[in-house]
Amino acid sequence: MAELAFSKDIHHNEIPVLISSLSLRSRGCGQLDIVAFSKKSNRLNIFEVKSFKQKWVSARQWRRLRKSQEFLSLLFNCEVSITICS
Repeated sequence: MAELAFSKDIHHNEIPVLISSLSLRSRGCGQLDIVAFSKKSNRLNIFEVKSFKQKWVSARQWRRLRKSQEFLSLLFNCEVSITICS
């Protein structure tokens, strides 16, 4: 449910980007909760949404998120940030 609330807020201000989890996983990357493009900063933003019970990202998940970040940066030729939301 937290992901839905964050998604509505983020997509109100940014352009949503749909990234195939199959495509990411086939490259050893992590699945992404929310991805949006910011027109203001000309940057792609990855948002990892955590519930109130789990506010941290494991080292393994962080490595997969970073790999996704690197892949999307090359694919879209732009800066990509990761934000953990809780």
